[in-house]
Amino acid sequence: MTNKHFDDYMKNGFETRGRYAHELKRRIVLFGDSTIDNGNYLPPNARNVDTLNQMRRCVGYEGVPATSDESIIVSHAVDGSVIKDVMHSIGVHAGEPGIHERDLFISAGGNDLLRAAGGLTAEMFISHYKNPGNSELLKYIDYVLNVFRVDYEDMLRAALVTSPHVTLANIYDIAPNASIRNSIARWSINDDFIPDHVVARANEIIADLAMKRDLLLVDLNTLARKEASHFYANDIEPSMTGGQAIAVRYLADMFRKYFEIAELEKLWNSGK
Repeated sequence: MTNKHFDDYMKNGFETRGRYAHELKRRIVLFGDSTIDNGNYLPPNARNVDTLNQMRRCVGYEGVPATSDESIIVSHAVDGSVIKDVMHSIGVHAGEPGIHERDLFISAGGNDLLRAAGGLTAEMFISHYKNPGNSELLKYIDYVLNVFRVDYEDMLRAALVTSPHVTLANIYDIAPNASIRNSIARWSINDDFIPDHVVARANEIIADLAMKRDLLLVDLNTLARKEASHFYANDIEPSMTGGQAIAVRYLADMFRKYFEIAELEKLWNSGK
């Protein structure tokens, strides 16, 4: 079974057969930001197909209320959350019955970088243009990423105390035609330098922390680039199609984590 076959199975097979709950018997709790809680950015008639409900649809559980104890996927993600907000949310729900046995999926950090972008000044860009090797801009970016690492590591520590079954998602770039790229370009700097450079370095931090703890890491950045033409609802948030891509990518990666290849082959063949 190829990766494409398996992704297709996740996208289409479980929508109609709902085999996930019977085959994997995992319960999932989602924490994060608008990567998951993106309903407000979808058309009014599509707000019930946000990323959470795309995941629930993939596993055949869309008929069970998301807040029900019987739901196989529950979300505590809140649009606009930064890493410290996610850490607080994990702490609030840490005492819930059975959460130690549940899989936590965490998508966080993008809003921290967006908030830090508010600290950029014209002087920083001008200094970088004049002295790109040792500018105030680079010093500011280093400071932001140092804070990012500390906050992310604190959040991850709290998550692992809550459950050893943690999956992380990296941060995806803002949309290719996002307005921030145009505003940066006017300072005569490569318009991809700031957003893509900072996201890449933040993702290196997330990857390093995941690797050191042997955690599954879902590569949303590569996914967003691959699906760029229809991934975004605006400059930042995922569209309905983007949410479906995120749901399929995470669930497929988690299936590969828990099943041996032979079992995946058996599951694929039994679904034909």
